[in-house]
Amino acid sequence: MSAATPPPAPPPWSLRATIYTIPLYTTPDVAASPAFADAAYAPLEAAAPFATGAAPVGGLSMVQLIRYSASPVGAYDEMLLIPGKFRYDVEGPDGKRQSKDALRVTRIYVSQRDTCYNGRKNWNIPKHLARFEWVDKPEGTTIKVFPQHSDSPEPYFQATFTAWSYVPAVPVSTRVAGNLLDMTLVQPPLPSGAAEEGDAAALTGTDTWCKVLPYIYSPRARLGWIDLQQAGGGSFAPFTERRWLVGAKLEDAVVEFGEGETWSAPASSE
Repeated sequence: MSAATPPPAPPPWSLRATIYTIPLYTTPDVAASPAFADAAYAPLEAAAPFATGAAPVGGLSMVQLIRYSASPVGAYDEMLLIPGKFRYDVEGPDGKRQSKDALRVTRIYVSQRDTCYNGRKNWNIPKHLARFEWVDKPEGTTIKVFPQHSDSPEPYFQATFTAWSYVPAVPVSTRVAGNLLDMTLVQPPLPSGAAEEGDAAALTGTDTWCKVLPYIYSPRARLGWIDLQQAGGGSFAPFTERRWLVGAKLEDAVVEFGEGETWSAPASSE
């Protein structure tokens, strides 16, 4: 039997976390390839207008691995993929369609159902449930992500972060980074899903678009190496074929998600 619908936790959210950020770059050729669609979406969203109606543009992309120690729904782990910008249409003042580009979270896994449900409901963030493994060693931290909808014994994603001891930690803020890159997320409506591990209630759908600008601040951000070798020795294709990348660890980070701006898809065809 499916569990009851999780309790609502409306925005705004203020969270505390340790964040591992892996910058990537999605080329236009990769964004237009079938391999992009296979990798960028979980199966539920891949079969819905969330993906089939998308127009990926590419550009600066990222993976983030996050350990939330405090949130309105408690502690949880998260892995998210932002594979660059996407083109979307809005209705202009003259009633005609206008095209804009914005970043989009296309695939995201979390370790508990309350954040899965509320992330989908509040901001159209396509969260799915997963099991996380974190291994801390003197030489670095390894994270593995095992989606609950997958039958594979191998993780969907894994990475190891090793900080550079010779580079000092510095404070970082998305308000500063926002001067170089618009960090606003624009998320399409979400489909509702069948049960994952007997829990369909967490996979709620939505019927409007949502735009939100997250805020992140860390007093100590450390640069380091990211080992992206995947299970079986493979790469994180199609987003990168490289094994070693430069990444960052944001310690004692503050994350804020406000109330999103919502709207219906434009009715005009011009």
